[in-house]
Amino acid sequence: MKCIIKSGSSRRMRVHADMPVMTLDQADMLEYYLRTLEGVSKVKVYDRTCDVSVEYRCDRQTLVDALARFSFDDEAAALLVPEHTGRQMSRRYQNKLVGMAARRYAYRLFLPHNARVAMTILRALKYVKMGLSSLRQGELNVSVLDAT
Repeated sequence: MKCIIKSGSSRRMRVHADMPVMTLDQADMLEYYLRTLEGVSKVKVYDRTCDVSVEYRCDRQTLVDALARFSFDDEAAALLVPEHTGRQMSRRYQNKLVGMAARRYAYRLFLPHNARVAMTILRALKYVKMGLSSLRQGELNVSVLDAT
């Protein structure tokens, strides 16, 4: 893999992968590859900026050589990645959170107060219905708390 060393100290290095875009799968593959190297203690891959931060105890040249040998097409490196990693779930959560915040502020900016109150009441009806249903069945659970 072609990369540029952006900064480094005696036991830490920040590297920029010379590529326009890094997918989540590629970031996972690079991270798990670097974790398997002898002497590497901590790895963080930033897929949005194509940067890699590595803390190591081994010789610096060994790490540079390992980065130079790495390829995203390598089947052995692909097998190092577990089936489920937290990176995709985390990205999905971040995107949802940003979308929710954007919608909230858009509603506050563009919808009048009465329309926002009506939307809140309409959305709350589902929870009130579930809470009343639980009370009719003689249950005291989370649905009742939500309805309250």
